[in-house]
Amino acid sequence: MKKLLSLLLTLMLLLPGLSLAESAPAYFRKPAGNGPAMSPELYALQTAHAVLMERYSLTIEALGLFDTHVDVCGETAVVTYRGNAVPEALTGAYIVIIAPHGVQPMWTHDGSLVPWQSGDLASSVWGMPQLEKYLRTSSYERYDAFTPYFPDDLDSLDDFLAAGGSYHEVSSANRDAANSARALAKAAVTAMFSLTEEEAAQLVSYADDARLVRYPDNHGEWEVMLHWENGSPAEVSFWVVIHAETGEVLNLVVSSGGVG
Repeated sequence: MKKLLSLLLTLMLLLPGLSLAESAPAYFRKPAGNGPAMSPELYALQTAHAVLMERYSLTIEALGLFDTHVDVCGETAVVTYRGNAVPEALTGAYIVIIAPHGVQPMWTHDGSLVPWQSGDLASSVWGMPQLEKYLRTSSYERYDAFTPYFPDDLDSLDDFLAAGGSYHEVSSANRDAANSARALAKAAVTAMFSLTEEEAAQLVSYADDARLVRYPDNHGEWEVMLHWENGSPAEVSFWVVIHAETGEVLNLVVSSGGVG
């Protein structure tokens, strides 16, 4: 990974047309404001989302069509976006490098001579115009995004349970904690995407959209699903993981139509 970071940073400095922002946000510490504490990876993701939305006009719905991966190495983070619902050959991959001296977004289709700006779905390159049409008109395949994450050495639910892990649905015994987790999840999504008060009010979590996962080392994590009932046919939802003991937001995945 260090070699990858070094290569990407070298490309940033050498390739023509790649200019750095004047300064990088301190993604590795809690920003000013009343937002919840998040992991360093999520602060990096927050920065990457904002940069791509500004540079390439991607929307929250469009971001939900990509799988994201965050690598943090010291004071540098690399966030990659790869197509999920749409083949990567069409969408390309987005990469955001966040370093102390600047933030650099890149798209593997940057500089393409294909006239994708028209929004033609027959184009061999899909930018935001194609993704917008796709989100509004296509019956794309939907997946269950509310699935458990297992530690690296536990490959299945049976292994997880055999090692002492457990799942706990919301009950009278933990309802207050579940409601607190829902509120934290809503605050995290609001902060991540800078939602307005009206937009945040459209985030809904139903009765069975929260559960407590107790890991073999006995720490707990709340998994909360929020649905963004904003009238979009893309059916945007957010999957949020919160450390039950510290309240730190550990993961936040945006999903369009269950894909993401």
